[in-house]
Amino acid sequence: MIFDLHKLDSFENDFVVFHGISAMKSKLSNEILRGRPFGGITTLIKKSFYKKFSSALSVKPSERFLVLKLDKLLIVNVYLPCCSCDDDYELLFSILNDLLDIISEVEHNSIIIGGDFNCNLLQYSTGMSIIQDFIHKLNSSVCNNLLNGPCTIEYTYVVENRNAYSDIDYFIVSNSLSNSINNYQVIHSIENMSDHLPVELELNSNFYIDCVQDSPINNSEYNEPDLVEDNYYTSFLNRFDWSLTSSGKYYECTRISLMEIYNKLNLISVDQIVNRTTPLTVEDFNSLFNEMVLILQTCTQECVPLREKTNCHKKCWWDNNLQEEKSHSIRTQQAWIKAGKPRSGNLYNERLKARKNYRKLITEKKVNFQGKISTNLKRSLYASSSKTFWRIWNTNFHASKLSKKHNVNNLKTNTEIANYLANNFRETCTPNN
Repeated sequence: MIFDLHKLDSFENDFVVFHGISAMKSKLSNEILRGRPFGGITTLIKKSFYKKFSSALSVKPSERFLVLKLDKLLIVNVYLPCCSCDDDYELLFSILNDLLDIISEVEHNSIIIGGDFNCNLLQYSTGMSIIQDFIHKLNSSVCNNLLNGPCTIEYTYVVENRNAYSDIDYFIVSNSLSNSINNYQVIHSIENMSDHLPVELELNSNFYIDCVQDSPINNSEYNEPDLVEDNYYTSFLNRFDWSLTSSGKYYECTRISLMEIYNKLNLISVDQIVNRTTPLTVEDFNSLFNEMVLILQTCTQECVPLREKTNCHKKCWWDNNLQEEKSHSIRTQQAWIKAGKPRSGNLYNERLKARKNYRKLITEKKVNFQGKISTNLKRSLYASSSKTFWRIWNTNFHASKLSKKHNVNNLKTNTEIANYLANNFRETCTPNN
C-alpha cells in the first residue's frame, strides 16, 4: 500500500530506492477491494554500484513496470498480469507495447529485465508467445537459455500446501551480455516469507563498462563519508553495552593503566607548559596521546561487554526462542536440499513443519511486541544519530493510515459495524414475497 512505503526505510542505509505507482491507489478509489492487495514495484540499487554512473533516472514508472536508466544501462522491473482469457491477453499486449515504446525512446547499450512474468516462458502458451515476441524485439533472451550448462531452476513459485509449483519469475538480458553471466539460480532460504523464490543473476564485474559515461554521480546524499577519527571512535564505543558495565572495575583498570602516563606528565610544571619550555616535543605529546587512546580502548574491551547483534530497524522482537526455531528450520532446510529437494517423504514433511512453526512464532512475537519498547530497542535508539533514530522509531511505531479506527453511523467497534452491515445486507437481499 502507498501508506506503507515508509517501511522501505527499515533497510540499511546502503541502497538507493526507486518505486513505481501503487496499483492499489486507483483500485481503491473506484471500488471495494476483492481478494488480496496487488501491484506495485520497487527497485533497490546498492549505492556502491549506483555511484559508478553519472546519471540515474526513473523513466515513466507505472503500476506494472519500472524502468531505470543508469547512463546507457536500462534496468527494468516488471510485474505482469496473470492471463486466462482474451481480455487478459489484450491487457498483457498493451502493457508490453507501452514498455517497448518507452525503451525504444531511451538511448541504451544494454538492458536487464527481471520480475514476475506470471507465465512460463519455456513452455508454449498464448501469453508466452506474446512475451517472447516482446523479448525478440529487444534483441534479448531469457537467462535460462543463455547458460553454458543446463539450468538448475525447476520452479520459482511454490505453495506446498496445494502442491503448486510454477516457473514464472525470470531475468532477461541483452544478447550482448550473454557471455557475462556467471551464475543463475533460485535461493531457498527460511527467511523468505513469500510464495515466490528469490532469483539470483550474477554477472561479471565488468558487464556495465560499455554503459558508463565519463563522470560518476556527484551527489552528497549517496557519497560515502570520509573516515575521520571522530567517526571511528564513535563507531568503536557504540559496539559496547555501557549500561552493563561495572564502573568501579573500569575506573580501576584505567587508573592503573594510565598511571605511567600520569607520572610522565606530572614531571612537567604549568609554567613550563605556558612558556613552552617543556622537555617534551610535539611528537612526544602526540605519542602520549596515542598511547592514552590505546589504553582506553584496551580497558574498554576488558571491562565492557559487547552489544548483542540485533537489527532494531525491524527485529527488536527477536529472542532466544526464535533463534532456536530458526536454527532448527535451517537444519531441516539444509537436510532437504542435500537430499535433492524431494517433494514428499520425511525430510520434506519435517522441513514444512519446522518452517510453519518458525513463521507462526515470528507472527506471535510481532503481535506481542506491538507498542512495546524492548531493551534492545532502547539501546539502538540511544546509540543512534537523529536520522537513524526516527527511521527506527517509525519502523516500529508508525501507524498506517489504513489502520485507523473506522466510524460507521457512530458505530466504532468492529463487531458493531459488522452486525450493522450484515443487517442491512439481509434486509436489502430479502425477497419481496
